[in-house]
Amino acid sequence: MYWFGQILTIVLGILGVAIIRTFILSRLSGVNERHLDTVFFIILVSVFTINWIIHDQENKQTSELKGTVNALRNYSEVARLNPYGLMGVVGPGLTERSPTSKVLEGAWIERNGKIVVVCDDSSLEKFRRVINFYPSFPWTYYALAVCLRTRGEQGWRDYAKKAIQIFESTTLLAGHHPSHDEGFKELRGYLDAP
Repeated sequence: MYWFGQILTIVLGILGVAIIRTFILSRLSGVNERHLDTVFFIILVSVFTINWIIHDQENKQTSELKGTVNALRNYSEVARLNPYGLMGVVGPGLTERSPTSKVLEGAWIERNGKIVVVCDDSSLEKFRRVINFYPSFPWTYYALAVCLRTRGEQGWRDYAKKAIQIFESTTLLAGHHPSHDEGFKELRGYLDAP
């Protein structure tokens, strides 16, 4: 459809230029036809180029909007969750719980103010179990990538790529948990390292 519009624009532009050119040449006898044709050619090319740039920008914006809509549709819930599977918004004296946090109990610990993954066999089994019933939760893929990489086992890259794919969507969303940015950056660093 875009190219049809461009061809139509070019045809109408050439017709318009021909009419204007004829009018100018009939009224102003001292005008050099080659110079006039060069000016019209430059104008036509400029209009076509500007049109193409605008179309390209619209395509990029449309693609970004589709990505955001897809992220909202598929990941708005998990975007707010930390590695425990919690939002961390309960007040003092209250305990937040979720089905994911119950399964992941003991698979994450806090060390020096930072949440870190526990890489024992029991934790790996918990992460795999969560993937089965909550495949859009990025932290299980993250944990498996980190643990398998640490243990020198194969397959960690596949888990890292899946986590990154989800983090790319969750980090687009306003109000996402800040840990998603950190996890995304860390895994990208692992994959980019030689």
